[in-house]
Amino acid sequence: MKCQWPIEHQLAKIVEHIRSLVDPQSQTDPSFKSTQLYTRLSTAETSRQLIKLKGYKR
Repeated sequence: MKCQWPIEHQLAKIVEHIRSLVDPQSQTDPSFKSTQLYTRLSTAETSRQLIKLKGYKR
């Protein structure tokens, strides 16, 4: 059986690249009831930006 490494091991900088795209679009809960951040970017848009801006392949 083939070992499946986590994506962070396969693509070393992917977490850093995703954060650089998502962080500027993130905001806190407007009611301040949660410490979570929310982003307006969909996963599809994040994927498109990784390809266009960071040079990832489809």
